[in-house]
Amino acid sequence: MSKKKIDTNVLLQELEKLIDTTGENCGPILIKELEARIDKTINTFNNDLSELLKESFDEYALKISRSKQILDSRNEISDIEEFEYKSNKSSSPQFIEEYEKKTGKKL
Repeated sequence: MSKKKIDTNVLLQELEKLIDTTGENCGPILIKELEARIDKTINTFNNDLSELLKESFDEYALKISRSKQILDSRNEISDIEEFEYKSNKSSSPQFIEEYEKKTGKKL
């Protein structure tokens, strides 16, 4: 039984040596590969994020522009209606306006 125990210990020591050797030889290669993959992932993420943000801000700017156009067109219509109202109101002859003021009736 002690021979099996010794054999197991020897095998474990040999396995540790092989693992250490493999780690020393392959470790730097694995780290470089991991770094390359992480860099690629980060670059892909940054590019995707930049594209999404650009599209979002472009869409926002377009919505703001359209909203301003709508508001400007409404203001123009309001200005035209107000002008027409004022011009219609003042287009009555003066004697009719005076009569309307005296009688309180509109003709």
